[in-house]
Amino acid sequence: MASPQIQTAIDKADELLESSRQQGLGTTIRRDRVNKALLTLNTAESQCVNKMDYSLLQRRLLTANARAIEELHVGGLVKRDLHQLLYLFDQALTVWRWLHANDQITPQDEATVSEFHRVLSDVIFSEHKGIERQDLLHGVQRHLDRAVRASKSDSYILVLFYETSASLIEHCFQASVRLYNANNWAKAMSLLKSKDSEVDVLVDLEERIKTQGIIYKESWCLDSLLGFSRAQVLREETNMQLSRCQAFQLLHSGDIHFKEAMEGDPEEGETLARALLAQDDYRVALNYAAGSDIELEGLIISRLARFFAKVIKLPVIAHQLYLRAVQLAAALAPTLPKGEWYQECVTAVQAHRDALAAAEAKEWEKQRAPILEKIADQITKLKAGERKTNAEFVAYIFKEFPPKTEGPAEAPIDKDDPSNISKKNFLKAVQRYHSDKNMGWGDEWRVLSEEICKALTARYNTMKGL
Repeated sequence: MASPQIQTAIDKADELLESSRQQGLGTTIRRDRVNKALLTLNTAESQCVNKMDYSLLQRRLLTANARAIEELHVGGLVKRDLHQLLYLFDQALTVWRWLHANDQITPQDEATVSEFHRVLSDVIFSEHKGIERQDLLHGVQRHLDRAVRASKSDSYILVLFYETSASLIEHCFQASVRLYNANNWAKAMSLLKSKDSEVDVLVDLEERIKTQGIIYKESWCLDSLLGFSRAQVLREETNMQLSRCQAFQLLHSGDIHFKEAMEGDPEEGETLARALLAQDDYRVALNYAAGSDIELEGLIISRLARFFAKVIKLPVIAHQLYLRAVQLAAALAPTLPKGEWYQECVTAVQAHRDALAAAEAKEWEKQRAPILEKIADQITKLKAGERKTNAEFVAYIFKEFPPKTEGPAEAPIDKDDPSNISKKNFLKAVQRYHSDKNMGWGDEWRVLSEEICKALTARYNTMKGL
């Protein structure tokens, strides 16, 4: 039993807390009654004559602090409430630590403890329109840090500190992502670096919780606590995001050096030096971007390709890099990059292919001349059928120059009307002699099939009215 003066204070506080729950009361009145209950209990602390008095009083203070915090939360937190909220939170932690350290929490207190945990988690892990979440988490983390140092054996405080710290780092990480997506990579990098040591502390804390086998099954405790690696995931994500920011920083530096190289005076000897600085920046940036951002990796590779195309004048290497950038971009399908770099790469790859095709065609034309002389008799025989009708000409071709490609040996003539041939069947004949399908039987047959295909194609275009 508590001493009379303590029991009187507890009864008065209970009455005030109960009356604060009446329907129809305004926020100000409810908060005022809860605060009076807190004041009554705090005043009575000096009147405690034994440990039982103090224990009973601390239990009621735990409940009253939780109610005061809940009233602030339910009433809608605004910026001016933050200081009071953090004060109440600190007082609640102090009470909890004393009860825990002195083994004053009994099975009969289970409902009180659960309500206390629920209220704290609701306030800490909920979104509040009236205050910045980061400010709240910072304040809570600061008080929890002191509590952890003061009571290292309290698993509840330890896990709550872990969850709060993880939430704060996640909040900062998301902020860095938004900054990065807004092209403000410098500020994002600064924000991530400011949290680097805190992530290390969180990883160590997570390992400590794992080692001690601490498992909290409260509603506020995330599933990650049951065999979790939340801090390690955060470490990997922040490292990856930091790599993206560092890659962008180097890319920006490389672009500046490249622009100076292109605008500089070659006679002053600084053009190549600036260009090489750009290359170094791009190469290091690529190391940071590889594996962390496919689109950024493609962008950096396109810059390296431009360096080899415009400075070193090595078109083959430039083409390989442009092609690699396009292939990386293809991995993002169906959403392809919208930046100019992607179109530059596609254009460069196509231009290289067109140039190769033109060179090959030119070389082949040189090789065709002596072959045409060698097969002049067959060319004359081909021209001998020029006066025939379309159906007759196709039949003549199949008889005098049997196709070597896979398909029927007979000409695709309409059986019902041998003197006529449809455009569909005529196209089949054209395809049988197409040069791409007739490259495996020697150069002479290749040239002859090209000439046959030209003759057939001219007739086919006339049939279509072209």
